[in-house]
Amino acid sequence: MKVWKADEGRSALKYPWFVVKQLFVFDYWTTCVYSFPTKIAEDTMGEVYVGDSGGGLTMLRSVAVHQLDSEKVLVDELELVRPHIRSFRNLGITAILPVPTLNVVLTCSFDDCVRLSDISTVETLINLNNNQNPGNRYVSMVWSPNQEELILADTEGDIMVWNSRADRFICSTKAGHKASMVSLTEIGSKQVIIVSTMEAVKLFVIKRTLPYKRHPGHSQRVLGIHLYTNPDTEKDPFGEDTSM
Repeated sequence: MKVWKADEGRSALKYPWFVVKQLFVFDYWTTCVYSFPTKIAEDTMGEVYVGDSGGGLTMLRSVAVHQLDSEKVLVDELELVRPHIRSFRNLGITAILPVPTLNVVLTCSFDDCVRLSDISTVETLINLNNNQNPGNRYVSMVWSPNQEELILADTEGDIMVWNSRADRFICSTKAGHKASMVSLTEIGSKQVIIVSTMEAVKLFVIKRTLPYKRHPGHSQRVLGIHLYTNPDTEKDPFGEDTSM
């Protein structure tokens, strides 16, 4: 894997001229790369995740360099954070999606499973099997930070939404034949899913209906509410019963 950088000495050219900055040699073919923006922020250090055909995962991290004449922080190079993990997946990795806020990394492989693993220990936390279409692998995934949900697309063109709080799939729909890519745009409380299939590019909007019950009894305005959940009747957030 090569890391390219624009040559500062040729900045006067109409088009930038790139030169090889670093070179990383792996034991297997590189099948996918996930890179955060090179700018170092509070929630990310500019990590780069590399998956290979042997099911291994390699983590790289940006090295910050402070300029003496300004307060700017530049990324000088990438350093090897964690060497090649051979037994991360049994089959080649096809997609990588880190979620720094949860300290997990999600990976797709040439099977019908999405694996959620701890970034620090690489321990498997959850395996999401494609029980709706067994034998069909996931081809794309995107994370919704507002709803804490994972949106998946498989080879049959089905779109599935998995909620991390409820720890289950909450809905699914047919997008088309052979979905290849899915992306998410959140506008306020609305989730707009963009799906690319063999026929066209389609847009889906997730609509949420929250059930409620009216409890009359007060003739004047209510000054406060205390929510009490009975452990004997407690249900998941998408259930019907809530004691008050």
